[in-house]
Amino acid sequence: MFLRGVVKSTLTIFWTGLLLPLQLLALKTSSPLARHLPLLYHRGAARILGLHITISGQPCTTDPVLYVANHASWLDIVALGSILKAGFIAKHEVADWPGFGLLAKLQQSIFIDRSRHQIRTGTDQVSAHLATGKSLILFPEGTSNDGISILPFQSSFFSVAEQTPGGPALPVQPVSIRYTHRAGLPLVRSQMPAIAWYGDMFLMPHLWQLFCEGGGIDVVLNFHAPADMAQFNSRKALAKHCYDVVRDGGEIPDRPALPQAGS
Repeated sequence: MFLRGVVKSTLTIFWTGLLLPLQLLALKTSSPLARHLPLLYHRGAARILGLHITISGQPCTTDPVLYVANHASWLDIVALGSILKAGFIAKHEVADWPGFGLLAKLQQSIFIDRSRHQIRTGTDQVSAHLATGKSLILFPEGTSNDGISILPFQSSFFSVAEQTPGGPALPVQPVSIRYTHRAGLPLVRSQMPAIAWYGDMFLMPHLWQLFCEGGGIDVVLNFHAPADMAQFNSRKALAKHCYDVVRDGGEIPDRPALPQAGS
């Protein structure tokens, strides 16, 4: 197990070191590659981690889009980042995390203070970013969950969908993230703490444990039909709609479904 952890961590450091200067240069020169390199980076990271990603539904093909997804693990970022050319809306303290803050900045993420008196400033930042035609990914639970049940969605940042004066409505696409198998076996609730990162868990020990343990992890990204504010009378109604469809596709049942007789 220890040797496996060393190999995976070494590969991750090498892969990061290889693409990091290229992304810095792409951002400095405003190259179109700045939107493509994070996609490549996360695909490589997914292979190193043994993350097997299945897509259900169809991601929106026009920019900008606000994707809203449930959030159970730092693996969510790798999974979504390997599929979508989009930055993340992250808590402001993430910008100061060693290593991870830099990676988030290289993905052109937006760092916001979610406290009540700063929420308007954060909303304005998100709106300004979307106005440039670049998509963003929002985890509207406000924190990571236990990988079993999905927390209520905070409606504050759905207000950016209201800010489209004279322009087309902003597509808001719900995405359910569900981890289904580990080493080929169905995941059950009792096994989720090995994947989910939440509560008072420390990031580095959790990451190291995942590096050391063998067996691929299967994750399904279910892209639901996009919605927009024109379909709802308030941002709270839009947030509840997104919550309902994400929850239906993302929560873990008590036990894996058994095959039907005769199947």
